Amino acid sequence: MGSSRPWDLAEDGDELSKRMESFIAKQRSLVGEKTTMLRQYHHLVSLMKFSFFPTIASILSLTSSLSTSSIVTFFLAFHD
Repeated sequence: MGSSRPWDLAEDGDELSKRMESFIAKQRSLVGEKTTMLRQYHHLVSLMKFSFFPTIASILSLTSSLSTSSIVTFFLAFHD
């Protein structure tokens, strides 16, 4: 850039146009990647909500009905 002849300015404009098109394409690609990541995150959260938390609730309800010594034995058995 920085040319003083009109035809050089037109070439500089074409180069700038190509750079802008390349930049826009890269931005679209990044947006697509982020959208995919957000979808995967949302899917993971929904899986955790429907499978992980009820499991914790069932363990807590089970442990509330057991004695402390049997709870300790239960966790020590799965520790190894």
